[in-house]
Amino acid sequence: MIASPNFPNEYDPNLNCLYTLKAPLGMKIRLTFTDFLVKKCCDFITVFDGLANPLQIAMNGQDIPSPVTSPSNRMAIKFTTSVDHASVNATTEPARWQAIYTFV
Repeated sequence: MIASPNFPNEYDPNLNCLYTLKAPLGMKIRLTFTDFLVKKCCDFITVFDGLANPLQIAMNGQDIPSPVTSPSNRMAIKFTTSVDHASVNATTEPARWQAIYTFV
């Protein structure tokens, strides 16, 4: 499992996080988000095959994205937040995300 810093509480502004995953040779990585409240104005998650080839770009908002499967045994997840600290929605739920990964 991976999650935003401070999960389940609100993540901090001005973050630049990189999560790297490596499956055994011959296997792929499937990333499934289970909680997703990412500030739509200015915070983003990008999923890469390895470190260079984007698979999903600039994911944000409140809708849980579809699962992502890497074509190789490596995956990187980049999470970037702005210096602004606005709420995600009118109910002021804390901005946060969580995902599980499996080797397939």
